[in-house]
Amino acid sequence: MFSRLQVFIAFVILGLFAGLVFQYQVITKLKEDNQALSQTLSKQEEANKELIRSLELEREAIIDYQQAVKLLREKANDTQKNIKAMLKAEPCTNTRLPDDAIKRLQSIGRD
Repeated sequence: MFSRLQVFIAFVILGLFAGLVFQYQVITKLKEDNQALSQTLSKQEEANKELIRSLELEREAIIDYQQAVKLLREKANDTQKNIKAMLKAEPCTNTRLPDDAIKRLQSIGRD
């Protein structure tokens, strides 16, 4: 009927076909995994872009806040200098406070 060589060739062909089917399934699975990873990567990139945008906005807000604080400090320093200059011009600057007033001020400072 069939010679051993024909049977051997048939088994080799069947083995090669089975290997081909297996390789095709592996490649299909790898393509699906690659597609899923590609989608995950694009979602992650979009999330990273949003984070970068929010960080930039936060950085700008911090810079604005620091500039506002700097302006307020400058105004406070100017006001303090003006008050000191006005007080130096007053004749009561060199007048000693009564001891009772000094004690009250010191007690307020301790609280």
